[in-house]
Amino acid sequence: MTWRVKRFAVVSIITLVLGLLASNKFWFPYDDGATLTSAELILRGCLPYRDFVTPYPPFHYYIIALLFKIFGVNHLVARLYVVLTYTVISTFTFYAATLFAGRFRKVAYLAWAACAMALVPRLGPTLSVNWTAFLFVYLSFALFYIFIKRRQSYLIFLSGITTGFALISKQDIGLYAVVAQFAVLIMMPVINRDGLRSGFSSLTS
Repeated sequence: MTWRVKRFAVVSIITLVLGLLASNKFWFPYDDGATLTSAELILRGCLPYRDFVTPYPPFHYYIIALLFKIFGVNHLVARLYVVLTYTVISTFTFYAATLFAGRFRKVAYLAWAACAMALVPRLGPTLSVNWTAFLFVYLSFALFYIFIKRRQSYLIFLSGITTGFALISKQDIGLYAVVAQFAVLIMMPVINRDGLRSGFSSLTS
């Protein structure tokens, strides 16, 4: 195992332990209630907007319903999903920071610590749809970054698809991601024409 892999493993484990310690502290009726009730109704065959009203797009609730189907209907199952999502987001923040920090490695650790500590208060009280939305936004940005490096068109299509998943989890977060990616592609001075075409490809997917 290389030092780089060990470093990411250590960061992931610390983040996971921190998330487990911080989660499941108390009940928050709005997000927890909406998520758990919606997921259970979906398991019973109900459809959002036909049989019940949800305050947000339903993709997050379908993920929790799928986990309930696999592991059983339990609040702890949903909380563990949030902890794992928190771990992925924080670790990805560390990875992204290492790409831009260069030889200033301490900056990457500071970025990870800032992200991990900023998200900790959200772990205890809530099963917010923001977690799923940010998870897919981060995945989309990862694919977007690889596209910028390799210029393979299927990557921008996949990036657009994952941004779409963010949109149907939390519409505003997904929209911000679409606007940011599209703006970067248009403003790329070297491939202005290709960037515009790629931007429309991302919006279409």
